[in-house]
Amino acid sequence: MRLYIKPLSPFFCTTLILSLFLASCKKTEHVPQVDLVIPTDLSIPYGSDTTIHISSPNGNSDKITYSLAFDEATKNIKLRNGNLLQTLEQAVTLNQEKGDLKIQTGLLFPNGATSISSDVIIPEIYRVKVIAKSNTGNILKEEDLSFKILPGKITFQDVDQTSANAFTYRLFSNKETYIVLDSTVKIPEGSHLQLPKSAASSGIKITDNQLVFPSSTGNLSNLEEKSYTVEPALIKDGFPVASRKLKVTFIPQIKFFYGSYYPEYDITVKTPLLNISLYGGFQSQKPVFYPEKYRSSFSIVKIEKDGEPFEDTDKLFAIKADLGIITVKTNKTLQAGQYKIYTKAVLTTGMELFTDLTLAMQDGD
Repeated sequence: MRLYIKPLSPFFCTTLILSLFLASCKKTEHVPQVDLVIPTDLSIPYGSDTTIHISSPNGNSDKITYSLAFDEATKNIKLRNGNLLQTLEQAVTLNQEKGDLKIQTGLLFPNGATSISSDVIIPEIYRVKVIAKSNTGNILKEEDLSFKILPGKITFQDVDQTSANAFTYRLFSNKETYIVLDSTVKIPEGSHLQLPKSAASSGIKITDNQLVFPSSTGNLSNLEEKSYTVEPALIKDGFPVASRKLKVTFIPQIKFFYGSYYPEYDITVKTPLLNISLYGGFQSQKPVFYPEKYRSSFSIVKIEKDGEPFEDTDKLFAIKADLGIITVKTNKTLQAGQYKIYTKAVLTTGMELFTDLTLAMQDGD
């Protein structure tokens, strides 16, 4: 028996192929293009929030969703309140609309930090996987984000902090000396400032976010100095998150006034008021500045006449910046009265001291 197959018409074949092609197109998903932009070697100081624009969705933002996956091993790192995985999920978040990733370092800890109350150590780096998916759930792209949080730095008011280690000078005092800590980060609830045990043995303490140094009396005649080096740390949940080394040098009380001083007898004679001619000009003696090694420069801060501000429009009053000698030019414009000259001395340490000299001017030579 012979099987006979009738050939298909060309029209039928064409229609069949076109139908199959259209059916396959309906099943094919249009895949949006996405480029994840993930920085490398990202280091952030503790207390500084960072926002990263992770993607350029090329107009397909409505077809792309982002998600984060954290290292499950961080669940095993126990903290006072939960574990590190939970903390990471709170600190690293996504903004779906903008395609932004935000890192709030104040919720985390510097990498490598060791708890002062246990043997828990924060990993040397934080790792997060950024995942881009289509609206049907297909993964379009994955990238790993690694970042490191650096320890924060505590700052102090009225302290030179331009170098790696902060330093300041203070005068010896029979009262406690206070240095206000002004942290660059907000102190989280439940956190506190702490000093090493060695500082406590020197009588240094922290009270109300201030470093408190004990009272001390300097030996003015021997010009002695005394220095302390301390490193207060901000402790959060048992981990140090910010610190700063500070050197405080106490120097003798400076004598700065117009008059005389006899260091061998420690005798002081102040002459803050002098009677001089109204028009004949004047030159004062050098002010007393002791110990001399701290002397740097002098300047006039302001002048008052009979208790009221005086504008020296004719530039009659001057001071020798290196010596502190006050001069008054010969003139015919000044009026009789008491001229109080406020002067400032800048020490070699950068500290500033103030004194004044009153010139009582009257007619006559």
